[in-house]
Amino acid sequence: MHELANLDRVAQNLKAEATGDRTKSEAMLNAAEKDGTRVTPEYGSMWHSVAGPDREHARPHHAMIAVPGATTQSTGLPENPRQGGAWIMNAGTSTAHIMVPGQ
Repeated sequence: MHELANLDRVAQNLKAEATGDRTKSEAMLNAAEKDGTRVTPEYGSMWHSVAGPDREHARPHHAMIAVPGATTQSTGLPENPRQGGAWIMNAGTSTAHIMVPGQ
């Protein structure tokens, strides 16, 4: 995997998030998904999320692995977290990713 492969996706995410309104941001990204302009992440790339009030107090929030287009049929993973373990969120879309619990 190339470390620069997802920069266009990140830029698209940041542009949407810059609205300051989560509903509006999600609508922008959903519209891009629907019209085919959503940038696809590199398959298998790892994304880490951190949360906290500031850099000093930031802690790991969750980890996910990009698997654009993946489904239960193509991976064998469930599409919901109720079974425990890893699962696919947004299956069948460019946003599909494996959620890694406990990260």
